[in-house]
Amino acid sequence: MRAWLLCLMVVAACRAEELTAGQVSLRLAPTAHDFGAVPVGGRRELTVRVFNDSRFRATARVAVRGEGLQVISTSLELLPGQTELVLRYLPVVPGALDGALTLTADVADLPALELRLLGHATVPATCPPPGPCATAAFDPLEERCVQTPRAEGAACAAPDACTTDASCRGGRCVGVPLTCDDGDACTQDSCHPERGCQSRPRGPCPGDGVCQVGRCDSRSGCVLVPAADGLPCGPERSCTRAGVCLAGQCEVRTPPEGFLCAEASPCQGEGRCVAQACVRAGP
Repeated sequence: MRAWLLCLMVVAACRAEELTAGQVSLRLAPTAHDFGAVPVGGRRELTVRVFNDSRFRATARVAVRGEGLQVISTSLELLPGQTELVLRYLPVVPGALDGALTLTADVADLPALELRLLGHATVPATCPPPGPCATAAFDPLEERCVQTPRAEGAACAAPDACTTDASCRGGRCVGVPLTCDDGDACTQDSCHPERGCQSRPRGPCPGDGVCQVGRCDSRSGCVLVPAADGLPCGPERSCTRAGVCLAGQCEVRTPPEGFLCAEASPCQGEGRCVAQACVRAGP
């Protein structure tokens, strides 16, 4: 008899502990959430609050539907008041998310609660080149481009065509200025940032204004050499006495036939010696 009464008491107690929808009231906050655009490999978290508005303790199972959705725990103990649940969105492939979190309590006749979840997994951004002495990669967790300096002394692309033997120094690409001397004293050497070394002929070498003319020597540069014999020189210029260059010196001589005795002008041609007279066409 006593054993039978004890059994009756245990069964009655078990039935008394079974909760019903009338005894327990649960709700979620929020009831919908949009994670927005999240790069593949990134992470977004959402704290879901479960409110137990009764004075009874309950347990619940948590499930998620949707690519990339995770929950920290799939089983919750719901004490009276508020319980927090952490939900993560960790996309692995690009595309739209249309999922849900479902919370099912061990309460008879109590409908499951659902939190609709939206989002969009995007392709990670392409980082612009940071320079020759750094690399850049998109960090999906930080959702930004992260630069990493290259090793000190690493070879790098020279900043222009006038720099050689470039390497990374203190985060900058530093090199040796290119030498553009072609060994020719008659050229002017320079370096163009895009085209590199260039050489141009130097200007004409000056003479002495008498019987020495300037000439450029590839080794020495500008030098003076004797002018051609017979060139007029000095103030005297007539058909009987005129200065002419001979062996680099200005000598006064009787000029030969056809000697240039008068320079041409805009209105009159040049004059030439004929029978010791300066013959010139009319103006």
